[in-house]
Amino acid sequence: MKKIILLTLISALLFAGCAKGEVITSTAPPETTTAPPTHNFEYVTFDAKVMKKDGTNLLLGDLGETVGSIFYLTTDDDTINTGDIVEVTFNGMIMESYPPQLGDPSLKLKEKGTSALPMLEEIFYELWERDEGLNGNINLIAVDLDKINVISDIEKEAFIKILDNYMYTNHDISVIASNYEKLKSENMLAPYSDIKNSYHFENGLLFSFDAQENTSIPVTSFSMTVSKWRSPLGAYGFTINSKLKNDEWTYKIENEFIS
Repeated sequence: MKKIILLTLISALLFAGCAKGEVITSTAPPETTTAPPTHNFEYVTFDAKVMKKDGTNLLLGDLGETVGSIFYLTTDDDTINTGDIVEVTFNGMIMESYPPQLGDPSLKLKEKGTSALPMLEEIFYELWERDEGLNGNINLIAVDLDKINVISDIEKEAFIKILDNYMYTNHDISVIASNYEKLKSENMLAPYSDIKNSYHFENGLLFSFDAQENTSIPVTSFSMTVSKWRSPLGAYGFTINSKLKNDEWTYKIENEFIS
């Protein structure tokens, strides 16, 4: 009888405990976490030339075929300047934009260099400011660089980008690479009524850089004719002599012409 009473008391206590704090056992499977995907990047290193430096911003040109274009990077290295060769490293990812953007880039100076682009940029602005009557009511400038061999193709691409950035920001004018024949074939020139079988650039100007052939290596001087043209009776230009001295290009205007 005592055993029965004891068992009954234990059962009552256990029941009371369950009533005060019921324990629920889940039948759901345990939660699992998925690790974020990992990327095994293959970092790539290549040489590039500094086309323009503006504060900490660099416009660079690929000297090979890794990027195949101009592109922008930033640097706090005060020793890097326009014309220098830098070593660029990135994770192999190239984002589709123009200019393209590189994934996780870094750079370091490889060797000091020179560039004729600052001089050519200065010549362009001087030509723009002369005979300003030709500049009225335009929204496009075409630049013909086909006859200048003292800069490379990637430097020509950078030059157009530099001019386009400046002219669009300051004058709301776009700059493209083109020439007279291409403008005509794309119907961007209109017939010029004053002269039979001739054309004019109604809403634009054609800038031409015509440098004399120079096969010397390295190039330390050259002569060039530069002009802006809007019609057979609306053109202006001048010739220059330029030279490289103390790693800097300078020029002197020799002759002017107008029509």
